[in-house]
Amino acid sequence: MRIRTRKLIGAVTLTVWVLIWPFIGLSLAQSQISRFYAPAQLIFFLLLGCVWIVPAAVLIRWMQKPDAK
Repeated sequence: MRIRTRKLIGAVTLTVWVLIWPFIGLSLAQSQISRFYAPAQLIFFLLLGCVWIVPAAVLIRWMQKPDAK
């Protein structure tokens, strides 16, 4: 697969991921986390705010892989 194709697929996937991830976190917070105290909620949201970076970094690394010759 050419790098231009990977970048197109990656850009669309990353955009969808960034738009859907907050709703996943909010649905978890609404259903499960709301019963905990504020410090636990803060830790949850801090972790949730950092965890989305891992799949995004993997996707970006895949997008930047050079073409096979």
